[in-house]
Amino acid sequence: MQDQSSSFLERLGIRHSSMTGASKEDGVLKIRLGNAPPKLLDTVISKLLLDEMAQFNAFSAISAIANSDEMQAEVDRLGMR
Repeated sequence: MQDQSSSFLERLGIRHSSMTGASKEDGVLKIRLGNAPPKLLDTVISKLLLDEMAQFNAFSAISAIANSDEMQAEVDRLGMR
């Protein structure tokens, strides 16, 4: 899926062979990478505080998201451990 958002990501140098799409709805950029279950990717995180590193480093931001209480609960609920 190639749309305006994924083109924007490519202009920023963000490319991934398993990127299945990107969309922008209500000002929120959604990026799909790999084949993670949609129910996991649709997890709503009520509040996420990023430290200085995570604000500018994608790997640190992803780690903060993956370790959030909501994401951990969804991983358990989906039996992914």
